[in-house]
Amino acid sequence: MKKQFLLFAFTVVSTMLFSQAQNMAFEDFKTNDGTQNFFYKNIVKTDASGNIYTLGATTTSNSTTDILLSKKNSSGVTLWTKQINGTANYHDFGAGMVITSGGDVYITGAITNNTTTLAPDLILRKYNSSGTQQFSSTYAGAGYGAVGKDIVLDASSNSYITGAEYNSSLSANILTISFNSSGSQRWATLFDYNGLNDGGVKIATKSTNVTVTGAVTQGTNSYKIATLSFTAATGAISETVTTGSTMTSSVEIVTGMTTDASGNTYICGATEVSGQGYNMYVAKLTSSLTIAWQQTYNGSSNLDDQAKGIQVDASGNVYITGYSTSSTLGKEIRTIKYNSSGTLQWNNVINSTGNNADQAYDMEIDASSNIYVVGSIASDINQLDYYTVKYNSSGTKIWDIQTDGSHLNDQATNVTLDSLNNVIVTGESETMTNTYVYTTVKYVQKDIIVPTDFNGESPNNNIMFYKNKGQLINTSDSLIPDIKYYTNNTYPSLYFKEHAQSFIFSKIDTIAATVDTLHRVDLTFNGVNESSKTYPLDQQEKGFLNYYLGHLDSNGVVGVLGNKRLITTNIYNNIDLMTTSNQNGIKYYFIVKPGADMRDIQMEFTGATSFSLNGTTNYLSVNSNIGQIIFDKPIAYQLTSSNSTVAVTSFSPTWTTNGASNKYKFNNGTYTSSLTLIVEVDQGNGTLSSTSSVDNLYWSSYYGTGGGRESGQSIKNDNSGNIYLGGFSNNPTFPTTTGAYQTAYLSNDL
Repeated sequence: MKKQFLLFAFTVVSTMLFSQAQNMAFEDFKTNDGTQNFFYKNIVKTDASGNIYTLGATTTSNSTTDILLSKKNSSGVTLWTKQINGTANYHDFGAGMVITSGGDVYITGAITNNTTTLAPDLILRKYNSSGTQQFSSTYAGAGYGAVGKDIVLDASSNSYITGAEYNSSLSANILTISFNSSGSQRWATLFDYNGLNDGGVKIATKSTNVTVTGAVTQGTNSYKIATLSFTAATGAISETVTTGSTMTSSVEIVTGMTTDASGNTYICGATEVSGQGYNMYVAKLTSSLTIAWQQTYNGSSNLDDQAKGIQVDASGNVYITGYSTSSTLGKEIRTIKYNSSGTLQWNNVINSTGNNADQAYDMEIDASSNIYVVGSIASDINQLDYYTVKYNSSGTKIWDIQTDGSHLNDQATNVTLDSLNNVIVTGESETMTNTYVYTTVKYVQKDIIVPTDFNGESPNNNIMFYKNKGQLINTSDSLIPDIKYYTNNTYPSLYFKEHAQSFIFSKIDTIAATVDTLHRVDLTFNGVNESSKTYPLDQQEKGFLNYYLGHLDSNGVVGVLGNKRLITTNIYNNIDLMTTSNQNGIKYYFIVKPGADMRDIQMEFTGATSFSLNGTTNYLSVNSNIGQIIFDKPIAYQLTSSNSTVAVTSFSPTWTTNGASNKYKFNNGTYTSSLTLIVEVDQGNGTLSSTSSVDNLYWSSYYGTGGGRESGQSIKNDNSGNIYLGGFSNNPTFPTTTGAYQTAYLSNDL
């Protein structure tokens, strides 16, 4: 396996605090769809089988847009994709989607079929779970077209859509329309507030009523939030209410709506307040659209604040999220909880270290009233990254996670949960300036035990595990995507598959005439759960590797962060494998949870020249032609609920052959079955030296005298390890050496 060239590497020490079991999130997969040269929000839904559906728009070769609908399985593999183009070959987009319990897909949005006026039609289209179209219906309206924004179904599979219909003068009215289960129109109702522009944003249905929230125009540059109630059978409007500021010239923005089991409606957005810009806004309406309460939040700097997502739990507590703006900290992600009476319960804020434009766009809630907030946050390495945070109902942060696309701007705008409480997030990822793709990320939640070490050891700060993002190639110059993580700071080097590992011994020098030697020994865990995966833990945010290699494009692979630990969850039933390090090298913890059987753990080494098992010390030596790995005798101990260690005195685990000289297991014995058992394996114990806590920067230097400007443009090294730097200088006192072609600055010297 070839050595990889890294341009820059260092690690920064951070501290992780552990309890016995922590709920954590890990990236399961990331996929891209479509392309666009503008930001357009897409949406994501799941079905009962964990399949994932995304809807939005994609650009075409003639710079227009088509509706883009995609279905993926729970592993992120695309099952089918629909790109829908109107007959006018003009702008089409998807905006609302519903997935039924049987996997049928209903979408709405706009499609352009009129080749003369290029006016859009509202579209309703149904696909079955296999992607076969069941029907397609459109509504053009009486004026200049119509668009659908949101859709719901009732128990009889009647669909209800809200959006806007444009009259001949291009003013819009709130449009609410219903189709039956075969796609035939039942009714269409327009609402015109004041003869100006109005539009429906969110829709919900309960029993015999349909509720729509949108924005209406009350005067020039003056907008209100309006909520309407319709009779589901006929479309007749039974109730209307406007909420928000009482100012006659204010601007109200509606961004979210939800309902509860009692038929109450909750809306969020922003309301303009004189001298305060926009304030976050939330209101509760009764089933008869009476305002039960409404609240606003104004940030400390009287700048713009806006709510963008809303949820309500089974007790009627209301959660909103969005952003607030500070004159010193910029935009911050803000999440607020109110009780059923509208009384503030807690108010949380998240701000990136660079005080950049952080904000939330959407939120979801699970059956335990945990809430999930998604948006974007500034990164030290990149610009904006996807950001997802989980709070419990008390406002305590459970976990947060960032995902980067192409080191440019990424914004997560929609979130959903599947039946297993996996978190699926979608939004946009910038691949180059002003060019975007839809990126969908699935996060899995795992309850992780990070064991207290029996010997009081901490991970070696100089041994990091890095994700393979395409920078690794094998000796045949081929990519090796089955290698998920690696470390090159140990001997031998270590490469990780999902539940297998490879130790690479090497004998390499700088003499070109000498043949370099590699020897690989594979460690396979036999009988594992094939669905188990390996995830990173204890990521070091400020230390990263940049790779610029011949097989990569000009962007290279940059910002590869190091991790102090890897965790393979459920490698055996109720057993996790944690890989970390100490001062002697690699270290393993087999985390045997209550109900598990440590006899399931079985290891097989392939490629070794020989093995030796010391009868006195129980040290296991795995030998190659150019080196060996020596594992100490295993240690067994248990953890209390507070993560304190308890010695196991009833038995001592030992390396034991398992039917062949290259197969091993641990002997087992009795222990307290209600406590977690840890079987610890390493290459020796001891105390880390004080120098281990510093960054592992080998050396750094500069060249020049400070009398002008120098810029390094290229760097190379030879077989002897000498480094050659090329660039330019306009420094009149640049320190040239004897025999230099030019010893003084003239102009723009190389």
